[in-house]
Amino acid sequence: MRFLLAFTIFLQTAAPQPAPALSLKDTRGRTIRLSDYKGKVVLVNFWATWCAPCLAEMPELEKLQQEHKKRGLQIVGVSHPGDKAPDIIKAKKRLRVSYPILLGDEETLARFKVSDVLPVTVIVDWNGNITDRILGILEPDEFADKVKPLLDSAVTVPAAIKTVITRVEGMSPTVARSVASQPVNQQESSQPAAEFKLPDLDGQQINSADLKGSVVVLDFWATWCGPCLAEIPTFNALHTKYAGRGVKVIGIAVQSGWAEDIKPYRDKHKVAYSTLIGDDEVVEKYNVLGFPTTYILDKDFKVHRKFTGKLPDGKELEREIESLLAAH
Repeated sequence: MRFLLAFTIFLQTAAPQPAPALSLKDTRGRTIRLSDYKGKVVLVNFWATWCAPCLAEMPELEKLQQEHKKRGLQIVGVSHPGDKAPDIIKAKKRLRVSYPILLGDEETLARFKVSDVLPVTVIVDWNGNITDRILGILEPDEFADKVKPLLDSAVTVPAAIKTVITRVEGMSPTVARSVASQPVNQQESSQPAAEFKLPDLDGQQINSADLKGSVVVLDFWATWCGPCLAEIPTFNALHTKYAGRGVKVIGIAVQSGWAEDIKPYRDKHKVAYSTLIGDDEVVEKYNVLGFPTTYILDKDFKVHRKFTGKLPDGKELEREIESLLAAH
């Protein structure tokens, strides 16, 4: 029997608990995992096409997504297993929802302890823990009390540094954020750079092995990172000046969604160089502990310099590049 819940009941968990694994197809046939959004605050919204309160809530969730996405909010809808894909797609289009809608199954509902009483919103913090559950429509005061504080602690802190936070007793996200924002220049000469294979915004796989023989500037950035966006003109200038001399400038966007999420930022800021879609693996391989992080690699694909935080002026970067070009 189906139940519709027209009022809201707030259910608070006794303590944060790890969120169950979630891996489902979206309406485009892509596999989406909850772990894809590591480092963000995620609202997993369970709904159904036959649930009137669910349909009424979804436009409001879309507003929250647009308003807070730059602060690290990600809303993910999970449809009821009884719903058919064409009906789900039709509802998504009619309600003009842009956040991912996944095709739910019984196993996922069981893992998240969701019944036919809908909607249910599960709040997952930046560390992958369930902090609260909302049974019924998510009200504005609940969002302010239960979600905004998580966004305040998560903004501008990448997943890698959050992993460190969980292991260091007494360190708060605020402290970690202030550390990550400081400019740090590190000399790491002659260390082999980690290999990777990542898609660009057109879906083409880029293999790091193909970059050997070029001086490479790797910029790890995120769409929600203000300092990252401010540095784009510097990288554009480097690309324009050195592209003809065997220098490749490559941006690796991390924790910023899919190609369609990143392309508007690329277009708005007129990014002239290649942009790849990064993942947690490449973040860990390159020991990215804050955004932005920039690597300069020599023609043997070895680390020449690493900059964590704000870059030095463009002239210093040019001197580093010129030294590498002259050495080969």
